[in-house]
Amino acid sequence: MSVRTLITQPSTTAGEEIRGRLADAGGFDLLETCATGSDALTTILEAEPDLLFVDVRLPDVSGFELIESIPAAHFPAVVVTADQPHHAARAFDVGAIDYLTYPCKQERFQATVDRLRSRLDPTHSRALRSCVLELLDEVRSRPRERDVLVVKSRGRGLTVVKTRQIDWIDAARSYVRINSGGEVIVARETMQSLVKRLEGGRFARIHRSTLVNLDRISEVLIRDHGDYSIVLENGQKLNLGRSYREELLNLLKQPLEALTH
Repeated sequence: MSVRTLITQPSTTAGEEIRGRLADAGGFDLLETCATGSDALTTILEAEPDLLFVDVRLPDVSGFELIESIPAAHFPAVVVTADQPHHAARAFDVGAIDYLTYPCKQERFQATVDRLRSRLDPTHSRALRSCVLELLDEVRSRPRERDVLVVKSRGRGLTVVKTRQIDWIDAARSYVRINSGGEVIVARETMQSLVKRLEGGRFARIHRSTLVNLDRISEVLIRDHGDYSIVLENGQKLNLGRSYREELLNLLKQPLEALTH
């Protein structure tokens, strides 16, 4: 058995220690170590590793945010690493096979290797794959706000955007523009796709070409001729389509009559 393995670790020392131990154990085809979540996600989508060792602390996103952004079709077996034990519960919540705290004793690391070999046995790979996908469906169907949005941005490759930092998103032909804290990220994505990916979070469609972070809204205004607009905390004004007005007010927990008095 040769398990294609990706290590994502910002610490060179910790990354080399994991590589060395896996090399000594044998049976692991080690890909180039990644130091950031963005690089790791690119490698996962392109190389499709069987196994991912990922630290909870990465310079661009957390290890958990990386795990949650991996599409189900590319999801590897996961081992989460950290320097503290208190992230263990969340690690198993997102589908990790094991959780290692470092510095890690050789006996504990060997137990992880043994567990991986048992779970990744080729004779059980189909059943394991089915189990992982079922677990992912369960975890990702829980109502919770998405922490990060991973998009293919023009000229940058894959970009990881923290959703809580997004102000609004608008469509521009075959692209969307993600407005986040004064920065504009142009991504090859459709508005419909983003609406689906951000469903259940703090985002609402206010126009067929505009999606807004509800937490950024400061006012809903009536303009001339019965038109409506919203004002964001940064002063930005956006058109509110009439067909989206009632849904927006429901999300803001305001009655429709509030705009007519």
